[in-house]
Amino acid sequence: MTIAAQGADHGRIFGTQRALLAIAAPLGAAVGALGIDHLSPSVILAISAAACAVAGLAALTVRDLRR
Repeated sequence: MTIAAQGADHGRIFGTQRALLAIAAPLGAAVGALGIDHLSPSVILAISAAACAVAGLAALTVRDLRR
């Protein structure tokens, strides 16, 4: 992304990325904490890994991200 980002858009793009990452960590922790009451830790980790894989595959479908 660093190479593809235009100079004027660089701050906006990486600011959005940091904001999404800042939201994702506590949200994932909260969902995991709620899920741990019903599922085993290994299942929670497997679900988390699958969610990360799905997000990565979804990002691959966006053509502009693959430049």
